[in-house]
Amino acid sequence: GVHDGLFIDWTPVEVFQKVMEVNFFGMVRLTKAFLPELKRTQGRIINLTSLDGYRPLPTTAAYTCSKHAADAFTSCLRWEMKWFGISVHTINPGTFKTDLSVEAHLRIEKLWQDKLTEDTKVEYGMDFFNKVMELTQAFTAGASTKVHLVGDAVAHACTSQRPCRRYFPGYDAKFFWKPVRDFVPEVVLDMIIDIVIALGFPRPLTTMKEKRT
Repeated sequence: GVHDGLFIDWTPVEVFQKVMEVNFFGMVRLTKAFLPELKRTQGRIINLTSLDGYRPLPTTAAYTCSKHAADAFTSCLRWEMKWFGISVHTINPGTFKTDLSVEAHLRIEKLWQDKLTEDTKVEYGMDFFNKVMELTQAFTAGASTKVHLVGDAVAHACTSQRPCRRYFPGYDAKFFWKPVRDFVPEVVLDMIIDIVIALGFPRPLTTMKEKRT
């Protein structure tokens, strides 16, 4: 898959389209290409989406939208393919140290330099950009290195006589985000995310000026 963009305000429409084309439409095309053979053999479909397909978070809109689409596609497919004896399974990995996460700060720097208008850069300010880069690198440093957990989930989904409908490899996915998404009311989750944003991010430069006036 691909990961690009950041804040919706910073992310051009063509970036949304590119990410959707790979992460969602790629999955749709590949699945439909193999469906005739899968129906004949009563095979098994395992789609790797993301934790971001199970719960949205700010700063990841393009990627999250593509993974939500892939997640919904897989759920619809699971229900529809029961007629043909095909089982369909979703894997929602948490945050792992991969090329996508390690290179995140480079994508953000390129986005700032190449895609943002000068007006938008002025609106947010360099202090805001530098803080975003700092937070991104800290987030990447905290990502799990236990990538084998994803492989273990894929292997279980492929070979088990009783595979799970969903897998959440990664401690953050299994023990934090899944319970939060399943049981915490949305209004409470909004409050938590609002607090995290207020404490973790500076305000865009122009909104600070407006607040002072």
